[in-house]
Amino acid sequence: MSRLKDALSQAAQANLLLVALDFDGVMAPLVDNPYESRALPESLNAVDLLDRLPRTWTAFVTGRNLDNLRSVVTPPDNTLLFGAHGAEVSVPDAAAVEKAAVPGSGEDLSTREMRVLDVIDTAHEELDSRLNHTGISGMWLERKPLGRAFHTREVEPKGAEIVRRTLDELSAELDDVRIVHGHDIVEFSVRSTTKGDAIDQLMRATRADAAIYMGDDTTDEDAFRHLNRYPGGLTVKVGQGATEARLRAEDPREVSRALAHLASAREREVSREA
Repeated sequence: MSRLKDALSQAAQANLLLVALDFDGVMAPLVDNPYESRALPESLNAVDLLDRLPRTWTAFVTGRNLDNLRSVVTPPDNTLLFGAHGAEVSVPDAAAVEKAAVPGSGEDLSTREMRVLDVIDTAHEELDSRLNHTGISGMWLERKPLGRAFHTREVEPKGAEIVRRTLDELSAELDDVRIVHGHDIVEFSVRSTTKGDAIDQLMRATRADAAIYMGDDTTDEDAFRHLNRYPGGLTVKVGQGATEARLRAEDPREVSRALAHLASAREREVSREA
C-alpha cells in the first residue's frame, strides 16, 4: 500500500485531477448476483468528497449499462458516467467539463445491430434449452441496450464446457461484434467502444494534469493502456492477474483505504490554496 499511497499523495497535488473508477470489483466487492452489488460506504464517501472539491473530477467507467448502474448506486452529483464500456455516456449539467469533448450516448441501433442481437438471443434460447435438458443450471443472460452478457459464475462444472464451446461457436459466427471475456462473464457488444476510449474522452474533457484509473477486470486493460500514455497517468489493478497497470491494490477494501487517503490529501491541497 505504501507505493500506492505515495503515488496518490503526489497526484493529489495536481492542478487538475481526474479520478476514474470501475464499479464492480473496485467500488463494490464482486457478488454472484450483480443486481445485489453495493459500493463499500467508505469508497462512496471518498468519491463524494472528491466530487465536491474544486478542480477535481470523478467518473465511473463500467461495463454495466447506465440504468443498471443507477439501480445499484446513486452517483455523486457531478460524477461523469460511462456505461457499456464507454458506449453510453452521461454528463451531469453541473459538471465543469468541456461537454463537446464527451459525445452523448448513441443507443439507436442500426438494422444490422438489431439483427446481430436477434442472433445472440436465439443462440441463448438454444443453449438454455440444451442446459435445461441435461439438468445443468446457473447460466443467465443479461440483455443490455447495446449487447448481451452471458453470466456463468454459477454454472456447475459439467456445464462449463458446453457453455464455453457454444459461445466459441457463436463468436465465430458473428462479424463486427466486440467480444469481451470478464470475471465469469462473456459479453457480446454491437459497438466497438472500449474503456480506453472513455479515458481519452475524459482526458479531453477535463484536461487533467493527473489522472487515476482503478479497475479489476480484463476490460480495464484498455483503460490502463490508454491512460499510461498520458503524463500524470496513474493506473491501478485491483486484485491478482497479469496487467499493464503500474500499481496494484489487493481488493475493494484496500481501494476504500486508498480513496480515503486520496480524498483527504486532495482536500488539504485545495484548502491551502483557498
